Amino acid sequence: ASLIGLYAQIGKDCGKVKVYFDDMFSQEIDLYSPVESNKKMVLVHRRDYGLQNIRLEVSDGKNPLSNGNNVNIFGIITNTKDNDIR
Repeated sequence: ASLIGLYAQIGKDCGKVKVYFDDMFSQEIDLYSPVESNKKMVLVHRRDYGLQNIRLEVSDGKNPLSNGNNVNIFGIITNTKDNDIR
């Protein structure tokens, strides 16, 4: 199985990010939080088969409590081989 983690900033001015695996929409993550935090693990996803592509898109929508729609991604962590993911 493949495990994927996404490190991002959460906070009062953060928006939402759409996550696609192999060009198929998986989920939308709301990064709004009343408490600011950098490098927070916001996604842990398990795949039972190999993964080729990850695409992240900043969503047009945002949490109604958010003051903005900033999306700051600090990294992606995975247990796959380096050449298995693009």
